[in-house]
Amino acid sequence: MIRNKFVFPLMAALALGACADASPTANEPALDEAAFELVAEAALEANDQLGTPLPSLDNLLRRTYKAIREHDGHGQGVRLLRAGHTLSGIIAVLGPGVAEEAMTGVDQALSRLGHRFAGKTLPDRMQRILNQAKTVAERGHEALAAGRYAAALGAALASADLIRSLSPRFQARKAIDRATRAFKTAREAVGDGPTDAEKTALRKALRFRNGAMDAYKGKEFRKAWTLARKSLALSQEVLKGRSNG
Repeated sequence: MIRNKFVFPLMAALALGACADASPTANEPALDEAAFELVAEAALEANDQLGTPLPSLDNLLRRTYKAIREHDGHGQGVRLLRAGHTLSGIIAVLGPGVAEEAMTGVDQALSRLGHRFAGKTLPDRMQRILNQAKTVAERGHEALAAGRYAAALGAALASADLIRSLSPRFQARKAIDRATRAFKTAREAVGDGPTDAEKTALRKALRFRNGAMDAYKGKEFRKAWTLARKSLALSQEVLKGRSNG
């Protein structure tokens, strides 16, 4: 059976070049982070509904496994996936066009964000993330032009994750996923013999995690993120206690 869990190293130590646009002036309206996130959320939601969605590794793997099942296997693709060459395996199964599709999703998202924030001075942290996403996307286009499809797909996925990090919805979902994994690991660590303190901590962790999921469903993303972080901290304390014991 092909494992669904692969390590995907994001591109690091990127040089943050200057934006192609002119430097912001003191007369331009500034957006605080909360306002930026709301506008970014709307832009990315429109991109998913009206354009080519941002690529994600999970979605690409689902498509890959589905294609393998429907075609009764794919020798080369399966070998690459089992060897941990995830991106090359995806391209072997789905074809090199998947890299171009991924770059299109990134380009459209960056274009929508650029349109929404035209003439605005963004918070420094947010601007750095956006600049970095653009830099990675440019490297992806260079790789695509050179026929290095795995590198192009990797750049598209890395840029997409940077873009998503501007969205409170993505931040909340990621925090919930981490909280869920930590809770399961902590529960397995205590096994059938949890202490009273561990029982209390895990009950609270589960309550916070469930509260985060409810808040997420209600589109209260900041609340969901806060509750998920509380759940994660409690589960990590249980794990820390067990590892020190």
